[in-house]
Amino acid sequence: RAVMQMAVPASLRASATGGRLDAFPPAVRGLLPAGIDPTIRPLPIPRAVGGMAAGGRPLRSLLEGNGFVPVQMVAPAARSDAMAEAKLEPGVSVGAVFVRGDLDISGMGTLTWIEGDTALAFGHSLFGSGETDIPLALGDVQAVVPSLLKSFKLTAAGRIVGRITQDRESAVLAKIGEEAPTFPCKVRVKGTVDDEYDYRVAGYWETAPMFTFYALANSSARWEGIGHRYTLTARTTISLKGRKEPLVLENVYTSYSVVPPSMDLVVMPMEMLLLNPYREVEIEAVDYELEVRPGFEAALIESAWADRVQVEPGSEVTVYVRLRRYRGDQTVKKLKLQVPDTARPGTKVTIIVCDAMTNRVIKRGLDPGFFAPRSFESVVDMLEEMDSNKNLVLRASFFEQGLRYAGGAMPALPPSALSILEHNRLGGEAEPLVTDIEQSVQTPWVLEGSQSVSLTIKLPETYSP
Repeated sequence: RAVMQMAVPASLRASATGGRLDAFPPAVRGLLPAGIDPTIRPLPIPRAVGGMAAGGRPLRSLLEGNGFVPVQMVAPAARSDAMAEAKLEPGVSVGAVFVRGDLDISGMGTLTWIEGDTALAFGHSLFGSGETDIPLALGDVQAVVPSLLKSFKLTAAGRIVGRITQDRESAVLAKIGEEAPTFPCKVRVKGTVDDEYDYRVAGYWETAPMFTFYALANSSARWEGIGHRYTLTARTTISLKGRKEPLVLENVYTSYSVVPPSMDLVVMPMEMLLLNPYREVEIEAVDYELEVRPGFEAALIESAWADRVQVEPGSEVTVYVRLRRYRGDQTVKKLKLQVPDTARPGTKVTIIVCDAMTNRVIKRGLDPGFFAPRSFESVVDMLEEMDSNKNLVLRASFFEQGLRYAGGAMPALPPSALSILEHNRLGGEAEPLVTDIEQSVQTPWVLEGSQSVSLTIKLPETYSP
């Protein structure tokens, strides 16, 4: 649930917690009869969901918990032929279209006014996002479903007739005859059943990640159970307008849910791309492939040790790592580490062997600038620098013979000068000179855990004839 919540934009989450989107404006509250609770709020907009399964309970709760009221939509095949000839006039049903294809999601309401190519609809806000860019479709009410719990209209969204450009407190404004950006989203799932799904998602930056996630997660979970052990191999291709090479991301996961890869490889990258401060981004296509295998192809990093506890500069040390497979046997991996010639005698070194997630956390601490990109291409580079979850990573930081002063490396200082600078530290301008080493080897399993080994750098043995 917490993972799925991350897919919802902050402005939409505000509407579910009594934020600015749901409250009646003061002018309206002043018209309420005496004794009526002034905190009364308008009903949320129904989000009509239809086509390929309206989503299981976890996915429906994603909508229900964030200001949405998911209701059933008439399946595409059942849409009335009369919709194609319906006249666009006040009183007809219209919808803001977020997803079309094997799954349909639309926010349905009523057209209230039209003049020329400009129309007002709903009589209230959609999200309250101000300027927006979402397709507007002509709708059709098939029936009214009465319920003491939650009555709703059974609707169908038909042809696209324009684009919603303004989402304000009193209404949404649409331009008839114009076209809002959308992008194709293809999903291939190989698991209990091999299947393919095709969608068209509204490209508006604030809603595209959430509804892409909804489509992907719904596709992935359609034939798979909830709470089973899965090994998931996922691959995503995100094509961007104006960029020749698409962004390609892939990784392997073990999980009790088929949802995590879509969050890690699609939603988070989409948000980083669409929210980047360097240039406008328009997504041209999303292609998602998921292979689902039963069971956990996983291993725990159980222990690690080295072939010695003291090493000389320039020597090679062997690090052994014991892995315990999930409900299986143990295996030992052997890694070779070359000690730098400039390693400083008398210092201690901590060698860390870890999984890819732990390595990302360590890298963020060692190189925070990499995770604060300064250009759009650096955003893309950061997304592409994703370690495989199957990688066994070895990291070590060696203190060198020297120090770094005011950002510059000074590896050949005389011992007297080195001693003075180290003890005084000159207002923090002097820092140890460190060489970071990172190497990895791929295993057949998704790894979890970390272990460490401590070594001491000793003086080289002198040659005596």
